[in-house]
Amino acid sequence: MLFVVGGMQFIAIAQNIQPVIASSEGIGPFKIGITKQALEDSFKVKLLDTSKTENVDRGSNKGNDSGLLSPARYYNCTYQNIEFSLVFFKQRAIKNADFELVGVTTKSPTVRTKEGIRVSLTLDELRKISKRKSVYLHDVQSSGPSNTGYFISHPGDKESSQSLFVLLQHNVIVYIGVANFIGD
Repeated sequence: MLFVVGGMQFIAIAQNIQPVIASSEGIGPFKIGITKQALEDSFKVKLLDTSKTENVDRGSNKGNDSGLLSPARYYNCTYQNIEFSLVFFKQRAIKNADFELVGVTTKSPTVRTKEGIRVSLTLDELRKISKRKSVYLHDVQSSGPSNTGYFISHPGDKESSQSLFVLLQHNVIVYIGVANFIGD
């Protein structure tokens, strides 16, 4: 199997690669809301800290004076030979809270949705899948079609701040991810 991503070619031996499934809950073991400690303990992943510690306002964007300024922590890790980027937040309202996963992305074409949406698909292929499999695409830009990113949902999905998304460059998916967009 040959995957082409941004001009780079990846060759995969089909019998050795098991797809990792992406959904609005997360990607593989990286479920939104899992604590950093639980992820490390349960899945024995080694997280490489790439943090640029930031304070991120998670609630006051819409006049909610919650005071929940959470330090963001950024990590990279490898799981099943796939590179992932992770973002964790710590909830200040909870004393001694652990960091919780709020975002995960990857560039790997072996990560896919149950409908087959994955890195290396073209925008036309994504649109065909969305029509054939009852998948809804929502532009990341509210002002109209962006052709650079889409949130993905399914009929019957509950409204949630968690979203599965894809980002495109030159009409080809280059990232797939899941994030909790609290405060947006």
